[in-house]
Amino acid sequence: MGVEFFKKLGLSPKSLKERKNTIGGSDANILTSGDAERILKLFRVNMGHITEEANLEWTEHFLDLPITNKQSVFYGKKHSFMRCTVDGVVEGYKNNLAVIDAKFTMGRPKRDEEYKDVIPRLIRSYSPQIHWNAYLVEEATGKECPYGLLSFVKQGEQPSLHEMKIDRDFQEKLINVAKWFMGC
Repeated sequence: MGVEFFKKLGLSPKSLKERKNTIGGSDANILTSGDAERILKLFRVNMGHITEEANLEWTEHFLDLPITNKQSVFYGKKHSFMRCTVDGVVEGYKNNLAVIDAKFTMGRPKRDEEYKDVIPRLIRSYSPQIHWNAYLVEEATGKECPYGLLSFVKQGEQPSLHEMKIDRDFQEKLINVAKWFMGC
């Protein structure tokens, strides 16, 4: 089964936009399920869509650097199974490019976790996405993208910005896992 098969399964850009701004049947099912965890997850996803643009605007102002390629889709040149939609690319970050992802979190700890551990856990959780996106941005632009940035809006507070140095070995491991998954 090739990549073309999976591309046919995706939603069109128009359908994706509609899905972000409407309640679908699956969402209605979640809302009426009475399952607080599922409803909270749906709320968090919607809050992320609502806060993303403001988060990126704040980051652009805070860094005094332009964020370009907002919601741009990049496809792999070397590996055709790779693609991503970036929240944005920060131009001139430490004289390079940095891929940025804007996130919303309620900031609540998991069981056996303290509040101070929430953001470090989220950074670890989003690390594969940042590395994947940085690889594709670099490949598409032909410019180094040695940094990733995560900007978290936590419970409506001012965003907090976190830098991640891109690890080339980790990128290769991610690509190899994806190759295996795709049967390449």
